Amino acid sequence: MPPGAQALLGFQFLVFLTEEFEKLPGPLKLVHLGSLACVTLSTILLMAPASYHRIVELGEDTAHMHTVASVLVLAATIPLGLGVAGDFLVAIYEVRGDGGAALVWSAVLLAVTYLLWFGVPLAVRAARRLHHSTIEATNP
Repeated sequence: MPPGAQALLGFQFLVFLTEEFEKLPGPLKLVHLGSLACVTLSTILLMAPASYHRIVELGEDTAHMHTVASVLVLAATIPLGLGVAGDFLVAIYEVRGDGGAALVWSAVLLAVTYLLWFGVPLAVRAARRLHHSTIEATNP
């Protein structure tokens, strides 16, 4: 599992212990709690392939293991993006004191994140498939 996810999770837990957290408006405390839940779920999904590999596959490198790990890692990016965007919203609010700006910037961050994590790879995959199908059609 990427150590960055564990570090992020640790920092998110530490925020609850700060005086600044106590000063946050109630809705922003809930946003942070939701972000913490998303990063926690992401961390669980990122750690799951290691357990699965050792328990189900007995440490063997199998095609099935690669499929399971790929699905779990890809699934982990969904709540991770939400968790990062949620805490970004809290940070922007703390800096600017403007909930509208915080909401807009966190939505932009989430859109860019998902565009780079999902949109671009899906577009590249579609282009490759189109290219391969064009080659196969011209070279029967």
